[in-house]
Amino acid sequence: MRYGNDTTLFWRTGYKLFHGKFLRFMGGPKHEGNLLDGSGSSVDNRLEPVDAKINFAVPASKFLETSAVIKTEIKPGIIDDCLKTVAKHSKQVKVSFDSKKINGSLTHKKGDVDLFGCENAPTFAQLNERKMQELQILKDMAQKAELGTLTHTDIQNAVHLISVRIKELRQMAYLKTEGVKKFKALGQPDWRTSKYVFVISSLQSSLFEIAATIQTSLKAVVYL
Repeated sequence: MRYGNDTTLFWRTGYKLFHGKFLRFMGGPKHEGNLLDGSGSSVDNRLEPVDAKINFAVPASKFLETSAVIKTEIKPGIIDDCLKTVAKHSKQVKVSFDSKKINGSLTHKKGDVDLFGCENAPTFAQLNERKMQELQILKDMAQKAELGTLTHTDIQNAVHLISVRIKELRQMAYLKTEGVKKFKALGQPDWRTSKYVFVISSLQSSLFEIAATIQTSLKAVVYL
């Protein structure tokens, strides 16, 4: 089946935003379950096309994944592709900066607020530089441990580095816990059916991840 350009763009946009669940929802239940003949074995060729519950003829995901219109991931900042698209229709554009937290993605490499140094301190560049420096310290320490040249000062520096991170994680956990309480109160009587359910679930997931990271960090300190 062939689709027009506008129709293809619609399916690709929906797939990029909501992934497989978008295609399943738009496609409908079709033929649910297996048809049995009473003996427990499936019966072939008994699913009538006219009885299928189909909402739309949805393109295959493999076809939609080949989209060159929308990239899989876009770094925070100025989106050049959007400017090029707009420039085809108008040469005048207005640029505004939005500092809201965006989706962190599964790789945790995207989503940090980056306003090119105009955000509140510590800036994204400062945080990234600190992270790289601390990772390098730990890598150097691991290398020294393999060579047998690890000193007491190296261990003290590593323990201090990890302890500071644990302290910051606990402070973050406290703020997120307070956020959960706040949104649960706003979502009364049943927050699970309120409009706050997604933000509450996101905060709870972050708390679980923070707790696991703290536990791993504490084990590292004990090991040192």
